[in-house]
Amino acid sequence: MGRCWIIGYCMGFLLFLGCTDAPTVEEKQDAFDELHLSEVEGDVPPDEAVKKIYQKMAEGDLAAYWEMLPPKYHEDTEALLEEFANKMDGEVWSEGFATADQLTEVLRNKQEYILGHPLFMMSGVSTEDAAEHWNSLVEFLAILTHSDVSDLNKLKEMDPGVFLSDTGGRLMQQAEGISKMFPGDPINEKIENMTEVKVEVLEETEEEATVRILVEGEDPREEKLIKVEGQWVPAKMADEWEQMIEQAQEAIEDIKLEDKKEDILAQMKLIKNFLESLEEAESQEEFNTMIDTTMQGIGKMIPQNLPIPGMGSGPGMTGPGMSGPPLDVEIEEEPTAEDSE
Repeated sequence: MGRCWIIGYCMGFLLFLGCTDAPTVEEKQDAFDELHLSEVEGDVPPDEAVKKIYQKMAEGDLAAYWEMLPPKYHEDTEALLEEFANKMDGEVWSEGFATADQLTEVLRNKQEYILGHPLFMMSGVSTEDAAEHWNSLVEFLAILTHSDVSDLNKLKEMDPGVFLSDTGGRLMQQAEGISKMFPGDPINEKIENMTEVKVEVLEETEEEATVRILVEGEDPREEKLIKVEGQWVPAKMADEWEQMIEQAQEAIEDIKLEDKKEDILAQMKLIKNFLESLEEAESQEEFNTMIDTTMQGIGKMIPQNLPIPGMGSGPGMTGPGMSGPPLDVEIEEEPTAEDSE
């Protein structure tokens, strides 16, 4: 969870979206549990506080989470947002969101071709489920790319409570639609069951409590809570808060784009050109060819015999659904008139 969890949380799931490798199911479950247990109130019995936060999660009321955090956590979060906004290069940030906006339009306009590409059909996601909830994915990205997060000046002065109340709530609504593309995702199942959660107090003092949480379809789980400035929070979160803040600050301090800026912008331009070519595709065959050709080009830049998860390694490797020769075979060019002479 570490620094990416805390930075992502401070941004209302958004700031460092995609900053680590894709999480495992177990990691997603742990992050989900900490998210909706990290804002329980201290001025009510711990069992009622935990039940309330489950209900707020089910309703998509993200602003309530912010209001329930201890004041110090507010200050730390707002300070991180300001530090990040001051450190990040404005042009790189803006171009990144502009590229994401262009991707959103490709997803919006080329849904049929995307779902019809062999790589998607091999992904394990039902084409029918994806088509039914595709608009949720498109709208999620559209909301994000046009939100205050996309502007560093606005991000610097952002009120996280207001952001979570408005933009966060709309993102949450679309995220629930996206989750329905993956019926086996435990997050989707948990959202459906959390309104009926049962919480029992096992031990309680003025400053500490241990509760048992029972959710339909899951084994009972015990959670230790402590009060921080009058608010109930998970003991693990309270114990690790300072360390997570320090890690987040170190991550921000490590942002040094001066020597990489031109390369980053050049890569973004290539991506935007690629997305533009996808927008211009007028048939499934043309769309597939553009995707496959680009992937082959990327493959040629990968050292031969480099293991690629799920694809094996070694000479002669060709990605599923790709046309053309294996990646280690040079394509012979047609002789020119000059060569003939």
